[in-house]
Amino acid sequence: MPSDHARTPQTRTKPVIFILHSLIIVCLTVAFLTGMRIAAATETSGVAGILSKWLPQGNVFYWHILTGMSILFITISYLGYIFLTGHTKRLRRIPHQALFSKENLLRQIIWLGLALVTGSATTGLWMYLGPGGNWQLLLSQIHYVFA
Repeated sequence: MPSDHARTPQTRTKPVIFILHSLIIVCLTVAFLTGMRIAAATETSGVAGILSKWLPQGNVFYWHILTGMSILFITISYLGYIFLTGHTKRLRRIPHQALFSKENLLRQIIWLGLALVTGSATTGLWMYLGPGGNWQLLLSQIHYVFA
C-alpha cells in the first residue's frame, strides 16, 4: 500500500531560483537601508530621520546604485530563466480559478514585484542621468513610492 507521501506530488525549488531569490533578498535589504539613509539626509522629520542612527553610513550612494543595478540584473536573469526554460505559465493568470485564489495571487505578486522593480530602476536611472531641478524632487518621490 503506497504511503500518503508518495501520492502527493512535491514541487522542488530549482537551485537557480533559490540563488536568485536569496541574492535579491540581500540586495533589496541593502538598497532599502541605503535608500533610507539617503532619505534621512534630505528629510530629518520622517521615518528615515527617526531611524537615521541605525542606518548605514559612508558611501551609501555607491552601495545604493550598485544594489539597484544588481536588482535589475537579477530580475532580468529571472525573466530570462523563466522564458528559456518554458515556465512562462508561472506568469499567466489561471482563467478557471478565482482572481484571488492562491495560484493567481502568487502570479499577481510576481507581476507586482516586476512592476515595482521596473519603476524603481526607471526612476533611479532617470534621477542619476536626468535633468535635476524640480524634476529631481518629483522623481525622488515617485522612486520612494516604488521602493
